[in-house]
Amino acid sequence: PAGMYFDTTSGVISGAPTTKDTQGTTYNITITNAAGSYSTQLKIIIISLTCPTDGQWIETDKGEKAWLSCGNMKEGQHYRECLNTNPPSWGLEVNTCVWSQPIITYPQPALTLYRNVPMTTQSPTVVNYVTGYTINPMLPQGLSINPASGALSGTPTATSGQASYTITASNPNNSNTFVITITVDILKCPTSGEWTETEHGTTKELPCTDPTNMEGKRTRSCLLSGTTAMWGNDQNTCKYRQPVISYPASITGYKDEPIASVEPTHQYRITQYTINPIL
Repeated sequence: PAGMYFDTTSGVISGAPTTKDTQGTTYNITITNAAGSYSTQLKIIIISLTCPTDGQWIETDKGEKAWLSCGNMKEGQHYRECLNTNPPSWGLEVNTCVWSQPIITYPQPALTLYRNVPMTTQSPTVVNYVTGYTINPMLPQGLSINPASGALSGTPTATSGQASYTITASNPNNSNTFVITITVDILKCPTSGEWTETEHGTTKELPCTDPTNMEGKRTRSCLLSGTTAMWGNDQNTCKYRQPVISYPASITGYKDEPIASVEPTHQYRITQYTINPIL
């Protein structure tokens, strides 16, 4: 066995074995001289002095270590050494296990959101143990992060330019970060003919086509459909104003004499004049 030696001049076996062989190995030894030779067999069994089982620590050879797993989502070493004493004895327990560094990712690392439009909740994919989340700097107004789950949600209430936000996931021993960028813009209905670009949730108003002679208004709302802004139907309450006409209180004419033409004073559009009784 490793660590042992056989002297071919004296037949002496010596040394200190460095490996166990509890089943034993049979060796053939042959001696010779001028008269002939002779063979014999020798079985060598190598056992080890051990520290006995102690609770969760199994029987372990002298000079070696008994190992335990750190457990799920942890890293480090957890062992106890069987000391090289006579007789062997257990050393102190060594436990350097800690929670492994968490790893987090978000489905969309760059978000473009719109004012007054609820965002789709963004939840992280997590590897290893996490006890809490923080974010820096503060999210745009109306948005928040769930400190337990790390989910981003809310409805932004003000516009903001593109900015980076650092999310930190932590456990009692380690932490890690993920950077996400957020832009809050205005969602608008595009220009459509005389209806110019308008933010969703608002109503555009236009004057009547003949504002001098008409009253009322034309309106069209920019509506939210999911995360898309689209124009609603044109609402038209315009109508012609009631006409107003006036003449002098009376007209005096002379028989067989033409009168001077009398033109009325009027307001608003008039499409037809009638008189009763007939002149």
